[in-house]
Amino acid sequence: MGVYHEPRVPQGAPTTGEKDVWLDGGEIKFGHWDGSDWVVDRTIGSVEDSGTIDNGTDLLAAEDWHLVGNTGEAQFNAGWTNTSSLNPMKYRLLTTGAVEVRGEVVCDSSANPDIMTMPTGYRPAENYTSTSGPTSQFYNTPASEWVDYFVDVYSNGEFAWGQSVSSGDKMRFLSFCYPL
Repeated sequence: MGVYHEPRVPQGAPTTGEKDVWLDGGEIKFGHWDGSDWVVDRTIGSVEDSGTIDNGTDLLAAEDWHLVGNTGEAQFNAGWTNTSSLNPMKYRLLTTGAVEVRGEVVCDSSANPDIMTMPTGYRPAENYTSTSGPTSQFYNTPASEWVDYFVDVYSNGEFAWGQSVSSGDKMRFLSFCYPL
């Protein structure tokens, strides 16, 4: 997959269903190869609309955001909630076959480290443990700083902080991605 000024046939013949992102008259398009031509699945945004693309992964989005806690979406497990409405926990599929998670959550009681359960279609084929990095962090209250930390995403959908938790513990996700 690449980003082109116009959809084009990449080196060698594309396979049916292959996905791509391209610019078309100032609009950012996402689509697939139907066997004979590129078909637009959706328009992601426009080059002129600087607010549309706020992160490189926005070019790879295969769908709009799903807000955790909304009807029909993943739900928080007991004890977990968004820290504010300004940075709610959300997730979406990317055209790369990964799931992206963003947002900030807080534990309002001594709770299970399982933050939420991802719905079918957003679960990894195998258990996944992230490396400690800047895309997933917890707030270290005694040190008053955000610290890189790892996250576990299990094939049964459990999305968990990798340690025991206490009331007031916070976790944030900055374009955290995991494979399906």
